[in-house]
Amino acid sequence: MPPALGSEPGAIDALGAADLRDVERAVTAITRTPARQANPDVLFAAARACEDKLLDPARAAAIYARITTDHPMARVATAAARRLDALRALLGDHGEAAGPAAELAQLVAHADDQPAAAVLATATRLTTTN
Repeated sequence: MPPALGSEPGAIDALGAADLRDVERAVTAITRTPARQANPDVLFAAARACEDKLLDPARAAAIYARITTDHPMARVATAAARRLDALRALLGDHGEAAGPAAELAQLVAHADDQPAAAVLATATRLTTTN
């Protein structure tokens, strides 16, 4: 039986690449795999790469949702459901806070590179409800 599409070692290895363009291409290749051929473990790794490397929580949530829908019995389905719940709390039920959530992910990832006052101002703006 041939390996599931998107689960070739090259795509999996590229999820950990330093070049974010390589990570982006790998996530795209993995998520284009038809549901019946997709490996839920590889999808989970792609979702984590969206969260941790691409700083795209909305895209990660979509991949976690795909795992819970298309592969509910997979060993990663419970973990995917937990991450999906956490991201929905951040993004809003309908993704209405996707922009601020992505900005928050960027802030957290790059806080050490910015002046403390700028980090605090952005964090305050993002966490203040109107």
